[in-house]
Amino acid sequence: DNMCGTKFLGGNICLDNLFDRLVKSNSTHFKVNYNPQKFPGLFIKFNGNTLSETLLIFKSGKINSVGLKRPNQFFGIR
Repeated sequence: DNMCGTKFLGGNICLDNLFDRLVKSNSTHFKVNYNPQKFPGLFIKFNGNTLSETLLIFKSGKINSVGLKRPNQFFGIR
């Protein structure tokens, strides 16, 4: 079973800048995808044994997390 979660940051996000910064990080822990002409959100797919979720980040500040196995995997839970 997969779970999903939602988080609202309370402000707008510049997805173009976020995408550029994530791509420049050259991280091997995640892949980032953003094509605003096809979909209005930025995708971050995490690679790993302990974390395999996908974050969908929207310019409104909303973040959807899909593919979770346990609730404590969601970044917004402390």
